[in-house]
Amino acid sequence: MLHIQNIVLPETGRVIVISDIHGDLQLFQTLLEKVHYTTDDTLIINGDLCERGPNSLGVIRYAKWLTEENGNAYITEGNCDRLIHHAFDHDPTFFDHLERNPHSIMNEWLHEHGRTYADFDSVTELADFYSTNCGEEIDWLFSLPTALETD
Repeated sequence: MLHIQNIVLPETGRVIVISDIHGDLQLFQTLLEKVHYTTDDTLIINGDLCERGPNSLGVIRYAKWLTEENGNAYITEGNCDRLIHHAFDHDPTFFDHLERNPHSIMNEWLHEHGRTYADFDSVTELADFYSTNCGEEIDWLFSLPTALETD
């Protein structure tokens, strides 16, 4: 289901659009420094905060903080940000994804709690773990709009 968020762009000031951070917090922060990003700017991040890079958790926590800090920061969901849905859909290939992708945010959440996917017997059990231990961040990811619309 599409979730489109309407936004109002300011009549003056910069609009900075980036995407595909893929779990590289250092690169993300360096990019914002290079463009001299400030809270006077409108920042739009077009998805794929997570997966592949070494610090997806750091990226989503920083991105969430940016949206709370600056009313002009917006993030849309990317396909990689939606991968956690497979756990809640009880997808039997979910364990295969975790095994093939050590830098998955889902593995980072497990590692943060001293666990691995091998500690779970079913996707349902794993989904329950995520709900119990990572619910706030998962809810935030699930709340991201699919697209932004403006005048």
